[in-house]
Amino acid sequence: MISFIKHAKDSIFLKIFLDFWSLFKSLYPSYDTDYYDEVVTKTLNCSNPKFGFMQFLCLCCGKDSRVIAHSCKSKLCLRCGRVKGEKFSHKIKNQLHPEISYRHLTFTIPEQVRIIFYIHNTSYPVFKWSKDL
Repeated sequence: MISFIKHAKDSIFLKIFLDFWSLFKSLYPSYDTDYYDEVVTKTLNCSNPKFGFMQFLCLCCGKDSRVIAHSCKSKLCLRCGRVKGEKFSHKIKNQLHPEISYRHLTFTIPEQVRIIFYIHNTSYPVFKWSKDL
């Protein structure tokens, strides 16, 4: 008997990509590139045995078999991205001082001015101010 261990292909996240990726690319042409198509395709095919798997057999009886599909290792994928995020947070945690209280800040910049911040990413006071926190 062969059983598959994979994440659910019926997740809402994946359905959104299947249903709206083409529309999203038409609304935001800068995302209509081979790179983004490859990332989304990898995410949609994550844990699909058609794209590679490992098979484990019972050494005692030889009848039981497990097939484990390869993951996509993409940051976009909820499963694979979570693993990378957890590894990153553990790495950072080991570099911090336990007696100090830390805060995580996220700056959201309006879409209309993002290009300015991308071009001059170290010369604005907000970046200098954030380094002093």
